[in-house]
Amino acid sequence: MSAFPLAVQRARGYDARAVRRRARTTLAALMALIRPADRFRLRLLPAVLTFGAVVAAPAALEVREGRGPWNAWCAAPPTFAALRDGSAARRLEAAAEPRATSAFAAPRYREALWRAFGRLTPKLFAGPDGVLFETWLFDGYPEPDAAARAARGAALVRELAAHLEARGGRLLSAPVPLREDFLAARLPNRPDAPRGGYDALLAAWRDAGVPVVDLKSALAPLGESAFFRDDPHWTTVAARVAAEAAADVARGLVDVGALGTPEAFFAATSPPAPSPGGYRRMAGFRPGSPSDLALADAAPIVTVAAATGEPAADGTPRPIVVAGTSFSRDFGFPHYVAAALGRRVEQAAVQGDPFSALAARIVAAERGEKPWPALWIWEFPERAVFRTPAEFQDALEAFLAARRPAK
Repeated sequence: MSAFPLAVQRARGYDARAVRRRARTTLAALMALIRPADRFRLRLLPAVLTFGAVVAAPAALEVREGRGPWNAWCAAPPTFAALRDGSAARRLEAAAEPRATSAFAAPRYREALWRAFGRLTPKLFAGPDGVLFETWLFDGYPEPDAAARAARGAALVRELAAHLEARGGRLLSAPVPLREDFLAARLPNRPDAPRGGYDALLAAWRDAGVPVVDLKSALAPLGESAFFRDDPHWTTVAARVAAEAAADVARGLVDVGALGTPEAFFAATSPPAPSPGGYRRMAGFRPGSPSDLALADAAPIVTVAAATGEPAADGTPRPIVVAGTSFSRDFGFPHYVAAALGRRVEQAAVQGDPFSALAARIVAAERGEKPWPALWIWEFPERAVFRTPAEFQDALEAFLAARRPAK
């Protein structure tokens, strides 16, 4: 401390050094009243309280659900090599993910971990600038047999397209590219960083003669703005661009002019609005907390409205069906298809399942509950072909097997 500030303090009747001397004297007097055997325990109290807040309390919450990190270690004790290369510590950290049953404690604990160590959950991490990604991306995506999975998927889709064409309808595949292809610059620089399989998918579909729209090329001019930073989905701007690309390919498959009554639609762009924040919800922070808002993204929400009525509606039979996932359901993709084609469309979408919405609509037509449409536009995420074959290839195989003629 310089002489000038000290002189000013004394002139004001305040002497920091004197205050510290009196504090030390008071503390010494209090310690003299404590038995020598208890002084050591008293000095340990701050450390004990810190340990309880950081380790013991979260661990106790985990024990209530039987998921403590020690359970994982006892089930598979670490080897010396694992301790040396750090993999044991990473396993412990993953197992120690808090499973708090209290809605009050758990979000605050996760926010404290995020602020102190930049750690989110074992299934989620933040890249540069707070862009959120799922950890499965570094499990080796796409898988070594990506080409075989794509070929199998294309063969099954070709069989499905023939099934629909025999009933007067054409099928157009609209696979959504991997989000990380557009946010690659935000990923950590690691040799196991994901490589999109979109090119392999397109090649397999085209080799099989299956109509497909290249949405990766269509969305390329949007760059990073095609997808949210804190959610796995595309933005509504990207959904509109994708719909226009799908409409261009669809015009080459069917005579759109013969499908329904022409409609005039108009588009309007609203001010920026918060993204759905799916990854932020996975992080488990309190909604609206400083940690939550630090990871939030905002993108312009583009809305498409019809002059009269809705351009796309669930369950209303129409000659054009747009089936898909939450990429369709929540971001206006069917509405933008309707606007691009100038025709109202029927919307069918199920979150998280690439095939069930399309399958349900086909079954409804088979049962006579709805007419067979002339055009099917099927939106599904690229990763479904490579990462979840049970939901894509296996589901298609089971669906088609029930419709093949008996031998």
